[in-house]
Amino acid sequence: MKIKTIICSVLTIGLLAGGLTTTVLAKEDLAAKAKITKAQAQKTIQKLWKKGKIQQCELEEENGKLIWSFDVAMPGEKDIIEAQVDAVTGKVISVAIETPAEQAKEAKADAKEAKGKKQIKKADKEEDEDRDVNPAKKEGKSKKQIKKADKEEEDDKDAKDSKKEGKEKKEIKESKKGEKKDKKENKKDKEEEEDDDKK
Repeated sequence: MKIKTIICSVLTIGLLAGGLTTTVLAKEDLAAKAKITKAQAQKTIQKLWKKGKIQQCELEEENGKLIWSFDVAMPGEKDIIEAQVDAVTGKVISVAIETPAEQAKEAKADAKEAKGKKQIKKADKEEDEDRDVNPAKKEGKSKKQIKKADKEEEDDKDAKDSKKEGKEKKEIKESKKGEKKDKKENKKDKEEEEDDDKK
């Protein structure tokens, strides 16, 4: 049962991440298509509602049209003016009044979307951390175990080096013994020659 839940969660997160990536790419594509900049569209809105304060602005595609969508708050009013400017021609194409109840509903939907984005971001971070984890940790080894394994490896290397060094010393010692033996034999041979010469 837990495995099914985990698999379903991973699939859902994957699908949402794919959707958000597409949305981000789509927004970049939209910006490239827009002939009217955000600043130009804002000037158009500010000319119509001089006392209004722009609370939100976004570029979006609605019904096949590329638009700049604005939420404008008027002083002393609870309602919000929602105005849309054509991102190709720069003309105002729609004006609507949004009540506080509609604003709350939209805010709730935005919060839900933001929460989904946050979960996806968290899942992406965990995935990145999993990718970066030390292989020994993936095997479930603790820091102590990893340190111990590293020390044992170092000790093995030191032992091999020591053994090699000991072998070299032994060879040198044997070589010196051989030289001494040769000297003794040479000396003995010389003495025997001298004895033979005396006789």
